[in-house]
Amino acid sequence: ERPSKVINIASIDGIRLNPEEAAGPHRIFYIPGKPAGIEIASRDAVPAELGLARDPRSLGVAIRRIELHHGEAYGPVEPNDPRLTDGFHTYEPATGIRWTTGRALLPPELLTVPGRGPLKRVLTLGGATRYPDLGKQAGARAA
Repeated sequence: ERPSKVINIASIDGIRLNPEEAAGPHRIFYIPGKPAGIEIASRDAVPAELGLARDPRSLGVAIRRIELHHGEAYGPVEPNDPRLTDGFHTYEPATGIRWTTGRALLPPELLTVPGRGPLKRVLTLGGATRYPDLGKQAGARAA
């Protein structure tokens, strides 16, 4: 069984939103209106359970940087920001990343970038882990 790659999505006020653009480690989301909440959602896996490492944490994606653009206004969020708690593991200074658990909520105060025009969120990923291919497992169970 080969692990599949991560599919990065977001949930804006409970509605799924796929990235409009993906270039290297960057995932770009264009966000309609003024959201009350943004969730970073991805597959997740426990490396220790997959025999990849001794890490017992459920890992989603590693965040290197979050940027919010509202027209010309720009609000960067670094991975060591202490407000990143809900669905985030602790910051790892040696690598400059913060892993998500697979479902991480951005605090509402980080969504208030002043400005006009469309809101854009850019996620810069620092990595991902290997994830089980759930489609093949579900197909095997259904057969």
